[in-house]
Amino acid sequence: DGRPRKDGESAPRFAAPAVGNPRVDALWRRVAEGTALRLEEGRLVGEAGAVRLVLEREDRGREGRFLVATLDGPELGLDLDGGTRGSFRRSARPATLRRAGGGYLAGRDARQVEAFAREVLAPVPLPRGVQLVDVHDGGLRLEQRDGGVRRAPLMALAKAGRLLAEQLDAFPALCPLPGPFAGEAAGWEALAAELQEGRFLRGPVRVEGRLGGAAVSVATEWTPEGQPIRTVAAVRPEPPPAPSAHLLAGPSLRDAPGWGELPATAKELVEALRADGTLRIDGRALLFGMPAPLRPPRRALGTLRRLLELLRTLRGERGPYR
Repeated sequence: DGRPRKDGESAPRFAAPAVGNPRVDALWRRVAEGTALRLEEGRLVGEAGAVRLVLEREDRGREGRFLVATLDGPELGLDLDGGTRGSFRRSARPATLRRAGGGYLAGRDARQVEAFAREVLAPVPLPRGVQLVDVHDGGLRLEQRDGGVRRAPLMALAKAGRLLAEQLDAFPALCPLPGPFAGEAAGWEALAAELQEGRFLRGPVRVEGRLGGAAVSVATEWTPEGQPIRTVAAVRPEPPPAPSAHLLAGPSLRDAPGWGELPATAKELVEALRADGTLRIDGRALLFGMPAPLRPPRRALGTLRRLLELLRTLRGERGPYR
């Protein structure tokens, strides 16, 4: 089914609900019509904005048959992990919220975890017998022990899945910034507004878009303890830098790999950049590391422009950095 699995969990077998049973097929069609979903290849399918809902049956042998609703959406960047099943990864999350019924919800930042529970989960009471068995950055999963041949439980799960999809789709705009960035949304939104197709992802504190014809981003990197460790401005041009165009330039350039092969004009640009952080050029991108939290965020715009100027210089010279 394409979802991340907990340790030791095997893939279930999809059980088509209507093979050789016109009555069950008709039931699933009526439920689809009553919940604005579609019946496709034995599954109920629908979308709420960027979130996709799939409701199907799984045959687990001796365990029986289960109704399963899977919601998949864009990555939220909260480092979420939750549900009812145990997870080795759970122990690495700095913030854990225990939920009713023995469930848990964990993530990088307590404010964000609480907001997800409040804005996405709390408004949708789960029908009797339905469990929230998995939560991750890209979606969630509900399941119920049921054969899918009765209208009431099938309709209830379909409605709950539909409502959760709507709440999940709305959440990125409601998500609070993590604690170290509280009150700084306006600065990051202003940075996004300077880019073509710019957008600000509140969960991970990341801006992405296009500048000077290249894909660019300004992203916060995090420690396992949930603290911002650096801000990375990236330029990912098409075509990418030549595979031989490798450079790692920190405070000391004398021993920097690739330094001696740089054109003189490129060296001048690197010298100007290195006072503010660390430059790395590889076969895919130009990357520049700066402190975090970055204040003000808009200062990254100048960094991106200098990286683009460096890229043009490298491409304009003969030799391995062309």
